This record gives sequence, structure tokens and C-alpha cells, in this order.
Amino acid sequence: MWKVVDEIIPRKQQNQEINSTHQNTQEIANNFNKYLSSIGKNTYNEVKNLEATSENKNNNLYNANLNDD
Repeated sequence: MWKVVDEIIPRKQQNQEINSTHQNTQEIANNFNKYLSSIGKNTYNEVKNLEATSENKNNNLYNANLNDD
């Protein structure tokens, strides 16, 4: 499954600079939780957007073929 997801969703190349560090373990845990709990929703939205884009392209190709007759 992850192989398919990796093929569908383009990878973002980004370099992030660390601008601060945290010592508060509760804050660290909350930030990890926030990040990890958003992965599923963000992935779903990206796949949904790719699916909509793909459907639009397929519809445009279908309509173009109909107009060629």
C-alpha cells in the first residue's frame, strides 16, 4: 500500500532550518501528537485532490475524443 501512496503523492523537497529547541517534554509530546494525528487527514486530502485532477484530465480527454468525430 505505501508503495502505491509513494508513487501517487509527489515528494516535496524542502530543507527546514531548526530555529528553536524545546526542553518541555509535555510541549514536545503535544507537538508530536499534533503532527502525527494530521498525517492521515493531509494524505487523504492530497489523494482526493489528485483524484479530482485526474478525473478532470480524463473528462477533458474523453470530451476531446468526442469532438474529433
